[in-house]
Amino acid sequence: MHAWPPPIRTPEQPLRLPPSTTAAELWPLLRAHRPVIVEGGFAAVVDLFTPRRLAQLTSSREVPCRHTFRDDQAGRRVFAAQASDMSANESAPLNFGRWVRRAADGDPSAREVYPAKMPLPRYLPELHGALEALDDHPFKRFGPCVGPFADEGVYMYAGAGANTTHTHIDPAENFLLVAAGTKRLQLFAPGDVERLYPWPAPSYHSSAVPPFADPAQPPADFPA
Repeated sequence: MHAWPPPIRTPEQPLRLPPSTTAAELWPLLRAHRPVIVEGGFAAVVDLFTPRRLAQLTSSREVPCRHTFRDDQAGRRVFAAQASDMSANESAPLNFGRWVRRAADGDPSAREVYPAKMPLPRYLPELHGALEALDDHPFKRFGPCVGPFADEGVYMYAGAGANTTHTHIDPAENFLLVAAGTKRLQLFAPGDVERLYPWPAPSYHSSAVPPFADPAQPPADFPA
């Protein structure tokens, strides 16, 4: 086996933009495939996602979650890509409001599940309604840059700490809003795709490369 080659090039560092950024200002950067961070802003959106408000809005709702995980050497909890099938797991559905309270209290059991990829209109309609009632949120402001909204609406991911997702490619443009806590991303240049061992066919949206792998120190069994 040959050593895994380093990436073709290092992605450009994200541009940091002020909270007043408009769609007209963002559009040329998106066309150039520049990663962008809009710092601050959307305070009314963030207010919806405080633990108390979130638990109030979602107290009676049950949501799908990911149960299968492994902890990597850095202590990150890497969950399987697909959410549990609620129809096959009706004996133990996840009450989202109670889970939010456990996570906010630091209950270790909250880290054993990952409520992920939840379309708000379907699973958390009260939260969706509160979000749509706001005068300003990311899609209302920046939606013209990417075209029609996805049929499923806004997706929500909620973690209780150190949640990690496998290396993957999103099939559509998206705006990621971090309403609470922090989010760390590892970005690869578009030209690196063949070095990321994409799979499975026909979408090839996942990568065999472990999350946050150091290109300078790859797994020994990755071929050139």
